[in-house]
Amino acid sequence: MLLRNTSESPLYIQISNDIKERIIMQEFAEGEILPSVRKLSVDLNVSRKTVSDAYDLLLSEGYIESRDRIGYFVCGLYRDTADSNLQKLQTDRPSPQSNRKFLYDFHTGRLDEASFPAALWMKMEQEALRDSQISMAQYTDPQGEIRLRNALCSYLLKSRGVTCSSDRIIITSGLKESLELVSDLISDRVNTIAIEDPGYRIPYLVFERKFKIVPVPLDESGMMTEPLIKSKAQAVYFTPSHQAPMGMVMDLKRRNEIIEWAKSANAYLIEDDYDAELRYNSLPVPALQGMFPDGNVFYTGSVSKVLSPAIRLGYLIIPESVKEKYIDYARQYTSSVSLLTQATMTRLIEKGYWDKHILKMRVIYKKKHDLLIQSVQRYMSDQVEITGQGAGLHIILRLRNSRLESDLIQAALDRNIHVRPLSAGYRSSKGFNGIIALGFGSIAAEKLDDAVACLSRAWFLDK
Repeated sequence: MLLRNTSESPLYIQISNDIKERIIMQEFAEGEILPSVRKLSVDLNVSRKTVSDAYDLLLSEGYIESRDRIGYFVCGLYRDTADSNLQKLQTDRPSPQSNRKFLYDFHTGRLDEASFPAALWMKMEQEALRDSQISMAQYTDPQGEIRLRNALCSYLLKSRGVTCSSDRIIITSGLKESLELVSDLISDRVNTIAIEDPGYRIPYLVFERKFKIVPVPLDESGMMTEPLIKSKAQAVYFTPSHQAPMGMVMDLKRRNEIIEWAKSANAYLIEDDYDAELRYNSLPVPALQGMFPDGNVFYTGSVSKVLSPAIRLGYLIIPESVKEKYIDYARQYTSSVSLLTQATMTRLIEKGYWDKHILKMRVIYKKKHDLLIQSVQRYMSDQVEITGQGAGLHIILRLRNSRLESDLIQAALDRNIHVRPLSAGYRSSKGFNGIIALGFGSIAAEKLDDAVACLSRAWFLDK
């Protein structure tokens, strides 16, 4: 395997593409074990993380599978699928999409470029550096700085109805680290985890390394209870306050049903509250954790959707039942989040700037949210149904005449417009054709109308 030094694409994508091509060309046979992360990193003289990221990408696309404590194995491909994938791979390789500059990018997770409060952040950072209580010569508390954990306790109780003490909060670098920690803390009792279908990709990638994954379908209230009960899972990961990616809010009845299931099955609930602050037509829905504060609930969130994903700051609240196990576990580690970042965030919360920033972001994103819906109604009203609106950074479009997802994405790309495939979030069903997620975070408000007009022409005039 050779890396192309002249390629502009990241190393992990180069590695992933090379392995894809070898699988499609049957140089790697179905069921063949791939080199370990350690061996491939040595062979290619790259970091283990680079190889791990490449394997994660191949896992998410279905080319390989992970078998716990054994390694990564090649999955089988139907010949027609392989042929089309090879053609796409060869077409895309010279100009990787990750480096492409789009006319309009409807990415569902990108933020407004002007939204980060740079001057305020630098001011709080300078205050933190001047603070005599901050010692830059020491390692940080593995659980996170106590002032930040105390500030988060107060903030989450006030804003989300979350009830906990600071000794149950762990500062992490984001969702992936939070879920890896959850995996370590529950692995002695859990062998099967239920996950929403469709759902977010990262939990699948994290959990499938240790557990059997059972996809659970959704209805208008979110994850369905009966399939969850039938799954025989000992834990469930879900997004009740704003389902990712479909956008529904889990109602009180369904929340109570899932809590009762957790009690009777002695199961863990893993609640991801990833964008709970961003609601536009009503007050934020309280977290499920507040309904079951003494139960086996892991609660995770981050600042990535409201402040910046580049900050790499999240938090995990663990249940009382695993606190002692975590204390033993944490003795081996230091915090992955820099002390300066934690101290800066602490001051944002303590001085009231965090609440003001959230209010500002709601105003900015509500304007974009409303403009996007108005434009969709203007240009596509007879062609699509809008769902999943009212929160977050994207809406869902359901085309009245179902078309292949790949056709919709390619038609947009032909106009240099990027829309993300929803299919990556599905595991057991194939209901994604004719459904597209449109993000509005990174498109300037004054350009949204033209962006939707261009997309409408790509889909409905170029057929």
